[in-house]
Amino acid sequence: MKRLLFVCCLFICNAIHAKSYYISAAGSDVNSGTSPASPWQTISKVNSFTFALNDSILFKRGNIFYGGIVVRGANLNFGAYGTGAKPIISGLSTITGWVNLGGNIWEAPTVGVKATNNLVLRNGKIMQVGRYPNPDATEAGYLIYTGATTSSITGPALSTTKNWTGAEVAIRLNRWSILRKTVTAHSGGTINFAAHYSAPRLNYAISFKKTQGHLTRTENGGKMAPTIN
Repeated sequence: MKRLLFVCCLFICNAIHAKSYYISAAGSDVNSGTSPASPWQTISKVNSFTFALNDSILFKRGNIFYGGIVVRGANLNFGAYGTGAKPIISGLSTITGWVNLGGNIWEAPTVGVKATNNLVLRNGKIMQVGRYPNPDATEAGYLIYTGATTSSITGPALSTTKNWTGAEVAIRLNRWSILRKTVTAHSGGTINFAAHYSAPRLNYAISFKKTQGHLTRTENGGKMAPTIN
């Protein structure tokens, strides 16, 4: 009975000392975060903070927060405060700083965008990933290769002035699967990549996508085809 009373008292003490932390898009990460009048602003602040047992993390309703929550403690409570629609936690981020390079080609620097990024939205609509050749080119936008090993492919269509080292190559292994590899070297008509367990079939096709740290878009008649380049 004494042990039960001790556990109950411990639980009550933890609940009494638990705090609530508030996050608002209009807040600041230098705030205390402990009241709606002094909220934090970002998920990064939440992820960097060490919470106590039974603390609550509350996001303001009607706001959108970007990033992923990293839970670093046990018995934490996540919820919302205020009025309006439920808060949204989004893995997307807004790209700013677009510069017109000419010919309706725009470029913007990116921060924290991985080379494996495969989703770009404009006004809430998913955009087609930029690639070479374009999807409306011959062979449905693919280049035909005539030689292959487990770590390279060769074809006259690859002998261009463009060096694809560092780009992602999409290799069409058959009609129903595509192998994606990073190009480690490109010389003449041969590109190299980390070895695959089997060599691609001959006379199939590939396409390229650059992946180095800026976001480029080409606008034509209101359409946009973005790529990380």
